[in-house]
Amino acid sequence: MAHRVAWAAVKRKYAKMGSEWVPL
Repeated sequence: MAHRVAWAAVKRKYAKMGSEWVPL
């Protein structure tokens, strides 16, 4: 699903920042 691809991009963006933000 496109949603999965979009979510993966968001996760990558946050992961790059190294924030403690963790998606459920």
